[in-house]
Amino acid sequence: MHSKAQAGALDGVLLLDLSRILSGPTATQLLCDLGATVSKIENPNSGRDDTRSPRQRAP
Repeated sequence: MHSKAQAGALDGVLLLDLSRILSGPTATQLLCDLGATVSKIENPNSGRDDTRSPRQRAP
């Protein structure tokens, strides 16, 4: 057995995630699972969780 985890296909790749709705965060998760390092940028003033709901919400 190896003592270190195997490197992913995207090991060493830096990714800036600006996505918000459904498919964007899902794709980001897949890239992260392949070894990419992800920095997620979110709007602190939105107060919404757009990543989990496809429905539009009233302002």
